[in-house]
Amino acid sequence: MKRTLLGALAVSGICALAIDGAAAQEVATAKTRVRMVQAYCTTGPCDTNFTFQSGSALVNRLKQPKPYSKRKIGRVRILGLEATTASVILPAALEAELQVRMIYDTVDPDGDCPDLGSDTVETLATSSMSCKPNSSGRATCGGDLLVPLGLFDARCTDVRVFMHDFDIDVYEFGGVGVDTARVATQGLSVFGVEPDCSSGGSGCP
Repeated sequence: MKRTLLGALAVSGICALAIDGAAAQEVATAKTRVRMVQAYCTTGPCDTNFTFQSGSALVNRLKQPKPYSKRKIGRVRILGLEATTASVILPAALEAELQVRMIYDTVDPDGDCPDLGSDTVETLATSSMSCKPNSSGRATCGGDLLVPLGLFDARCTDVRVFMHDFDIDVYEFGGVGVDTARVATQGLSVFGVEPDCSSGGSGCP
């Protein structure tokens, strides 16, 4: 499931995240909070090693030019992580990846932005989530969402950037991008009913 971020400069107010070199100095985007649910693939849970009770991700307000210099933009948590069998050991860490469709405007006042007019899917932030087990045999995992160094070019600070299709996933450590290691994704858990992935359900790819 993908979600569109609320933006201060969006056309209809609920269309996209837009950061602008002038206007966004005064108006930041709203915080975005999503629930994390078990990630399901076509045959059931993508990762059959773990289940969890609940989870959430928070993406903080973004304001130009801070996206170019501020690495921490949010946090992600998984609560009650539990191994499905006795042979599986609770992990010391998980990994999260936040991807967005990033669109740069076609207007650059000084003409030096190398990303002008580009439209790509990028990893906006990642997280190395440390996990702490409790006496019940479950673990709480959490970590900061950090923007990779070099994602934003300093020459583009005067160009508007629109971000669509917010997509966050949590994986077993070292398994980013591998479906069978995908533990959680953003979505809704409705009355504890598992999604019907054959017809497209919340938590399905």
